[in-house]
Amino acid sequence: MAGIWRVYTPTNIQWAATALNPDELDFIESEINKSKTKRTSGPWEPWIKAPFDFPLPIGAKYGARFTPSGSMRNALYGGFEAVTAVFETTWHFLRFRKASSPALHCRREMRRIFTVGFHETAAIDIRTLPSAEMDRILDPFDYSASQAFAWAHSTAPSIIAPSVRHESGICAAVFDIAKLETKVSYMRELSYALTEDKEAVSVRADIEDITGVCVPTQNGRMHLRMS
Repeated sequence: MAGIWRVYTPTNIQWAATALNPDELDFIESEINKSKTKRTSGPWEPWIKAPFDFPLPIGAKYGARFTPSGSMRNALYGGFEAVTAVFETTWHFLRFRKASSPALHCRREMRRIFTVGFHETAAIDIRTLPSAEMDRILDPFDYSASQAFAWAHSTAPSIIAPSVRHESGICAAVFDIAKLETKVSYMRELSYALTEDKEAVSVRADIEDITGVCVPTQNGRMHLRMS
């Protein structure tokens, strides 16, 4: 059994940003979740269930590398290292925040990072494919090949692949929640904000090796400049 790291975005960013402490944030999350339609039953903690409760089919705006628009399968995405999960999520944060209202550019947003046990049984591992096919699936800017691969393997419980944003990282897309342990084994607070020049992401966390500035490269990767 492996452990995968996931960066979790609280349901209501404005409330989360003003939470006085983790206990208050937990209370806010539980109250919000009471009003949401639940599709995922079972003993998993809400942080683990959250991505599996997104509306289906997946909308045109919400397709991801292995969860194409129109799919009836959600996935929990994570990295095998904390820094991998941070690199993957800061790349998307930077892209979306730069495209948002200027009023939001300087606002710092709270996140949580946790690790959960992952059973790799029956996973499809992209690393076993011919290099040319793997390169198409891992294109840093074009998801068409990876989404076609996901459609072709629509019964796979999970897909393991090299991280596109972290040069030495490994990621997993888990479609079957039964492949995950029911409780997180580690959770910490962190936050993201655009840098003053709006070209990178400032990360604050109480985990030393992910605290600093995540800077994008031309090939779609991220690297960390320590604070």
